[in-house]
Amino acid sequence: MASDLPRRTLLQLIAGAAAGISAPVAQTLAAGNDTAIIGWPNDVPSWDPNQRFTPDAQPIFKAVFDQPLDQDPELKLVPHLIKAWRLAPDALSMAIELRDDVTFHNGDKMTTADFRYTFFERVKSGAKLDIANSMRKLQDVVIESPTKATMKFDSPAPTMPQCAAMDGVPWKLRRSQELY
Repeated sequence: MASDLPRRTLLQLIAGAAAGISAPVAQTLAAGNDTAIIGWPNDVPSWDPNQRFTPDAQPIFKAVFDQPLDQDPELKLVPHLIKAWRLAPDALSMAIELRDDVTFHNGDKMTTADFRYTFFERVKSGAKLDIANSMRKLQDVVIESPTKATMKFDSPAPTMPQCAAMDGVPWKLRRSQELY
């Protein structure tokens, strides 16, 4: 078989095709590049993941922003930025404990003040955010320490842990900043 491709690359392309990998991706992998090319059906509507909720954009947001909680392959909630949480039996509050080893790009440590601003103050400010719907029952975030806080709800919010696993968070967003 005549080919301009080296034998190894040709074999990798054949193996990639058999495994369902497209030729351009297989060529990128074969060349040893550290670049990945992906195709996505839609662009993100905004680089603020709390501004617009679109299911197609969620995987991209999760690749760029951290979530308070995450889910394992069996959809069980697992710690992420929140290392411990406890939803009250009446679902009127949820105590959270943040990891103490998370820093922002500028070196500042993540604190419950950042959490409170992202999920409470910014939503209550009247900014047009899709996250306002999932946080509509949130009455307050009571800060107990830099890593511990309690979310208080005006009515039972039994799905709040699941919401925390879905939302991408622009954690370091401050009152004087807006994303893109």
